[in-house]
Amino acid sequence: MKHLDERQMASLAGGEAGWLSRWHASRCAECAAGVAKFRAVREVTKSLGSELPAGLDWESLSREMRANILVGVEAAGCVAPRVEDSPSIGWRPAVAFASVVAVVLTGWYLSAPKLVAPPFASVAAADAVVEATPAGLEWKRDGRGFAMLNPRANRVSYSVSAQGAEARAVDYSGQMTITHVVLD
Repeated sequence: MKHLDERQMASLAGGEAGWLSRWHASRCAECAAGVAKFRAVREVTKSLGSELPAGLDWESLSREMRANILVGVEAAGCVAPRVEDSPSIGWRPAVAFASVVAVVLTGWYLSAPKLVAPPFASVAAADAVVEATPAGLEWKRDGRGFAMLNPRANRVSYSVSAQGAEARAVDYSGQMTITHVVLD
């Protein structure tokens, strides 16, 4: 173990050191001599502190100390004014608010009307309508409809005539789909 430093020797002289420092000082002559010097200084300081200076006026000293304390308190108030911390609301209300906003926005988005592209061409006969739209061919009658969709198609070609509509599409796998709808 290395030698004790001055702080450890002073603590040992005052009886505040740990067991390892006490054990080391009992085994090391150099550290024991340093602890003995600190103990001697401690005894001299105790004897000097027991004698009060002649003519000491405790009342005057007490007033001066109170005045210094009050001046210090006032100076501290001038230098750094107190700012009262407002209590923070924490992160939980913020998370709850963000969740409510997310639910409201999702509901609004889902309930908003979807934009539907206008049909490319349309053929009507009696009470039925056939339309060629970007999604595929749609047949509508009495408010009901049927759609043949062309999902994931690269190119779709539409042809509309007086008899009906036809769509030809090549999907992502390279297969051709032909949809033919005839009006009767």
